Amino acid sequence: MYENLELSGGILYLSRTNGSLTALLQEDLNLISGNATITGGNGPCNLIINGNYNQTGGSLFFHNNSAEPTSGIIYATIHGNFSNDSGNITFDNNISSTARHRLSLNGNSFTLAGNAAINSNVMANHPMYGIIYFDQDGVMNYHSYNNTSTIKNIKQEINDNCTLKVVDGDMLTSESIR
Repeated sequence: MYENLELSGGILYLSRTNGSLTALLQEDLNLISGNATITGGNGPCNLIINGNYNQTGGSLFFHNNSAEPTSGIIYATIHGNFSNDSGNITFDNNISSTARHRLSLNGNSFTLAGNAAINSNVMANHPMYGIIYFDQDGVMNYHSYNNTSTIKNIKQEINDNCTLKVVDGDMLTSESIR
C-alpha cells in the first residue's frame, strides 16, 4: 500500500484465516480508534511499516483470537517513529498460544503517552512474552509523558548498535505474572 493507512473506527483484520501473511505499508499507520488486527488465524505473519506508527486510541492486536491459539510468530517491523498516546497494543489475547510475537522499532523516536498500554496475555506456568526490539542503528529517543502508561508481559531488548536515550520521563519496565 503506497498511502497512509488510517483506522478511525470499526474492525480491520489483515488476515482472519490460517496461513502465512506478509503485509507491506509504504507509508504511515495511523490508528485513531477501532480495532486493527494483524491476524486472527494460525501461521507466521510479517507486517512491515516503512513509515511511522501513530496511535491515539483504539487497539492493535498481533494475534486476535481468544478461541484458537497460534504457534506462528507474528513479526511487526516499523522503520519510522513509534508513538502510542492512549492506545492499546496486545501481542496475543490467547493464553494458549506458543509463539513469542515481536515488534522491531527502527525509527529515531519511541513515545508512550496518555493511557498507552502494551501487553500480552500469558499463562503463569508457560509464559510466551512478546518482545520489543529497539533496533535503530544509532540513537533512538525515548519519551514517556506520564505515569499511567503500562507495559505488561513484554520483554524489551536493545540492539548492540542502538543507543536508547531517555529524553522525557522514565523508561517503563515490564510488569509480569512471574
